[in-house]
Amino acid sequence: MAAGDANKIIVIAQVFARPEKVATVRTVLKNMLVPTRAEIGCIAYDLHQVLGDSYQFVFFEIWESEAALEAHTRTPHFQALERAQSMMTEPLKITKLRKLL
Repeated sequence: MAAGDANKIIVIAQVFARPEKVATVRTVLKNMLVPTRAEIGCIAYDLHQVLGDSYQFVFFEIWESEAALEAHTRTPHFQALERAQSMMTEPLKITKLRKLL
């Protein structure tokens, strides 16, 4: 493992859209891509839709540090995601990981 890997944070963020709001939620999520990828400390930020469950979306993210991730949560585009919670069947599920090997 490279020396810098120890500080990197990997995030799996799951979004569960209400069936009648899936198109709107998809738009909110897509609108996060460009500004997030431009943030300081963002290494990777990719959006996926779960095969066989068109209402579930997953972000795969890599951040240089916990501080960079924390700064991301204070951006206007992240706040837009939080405001969209009413269009989801459950709260945003965030799993943080650290690479071991």
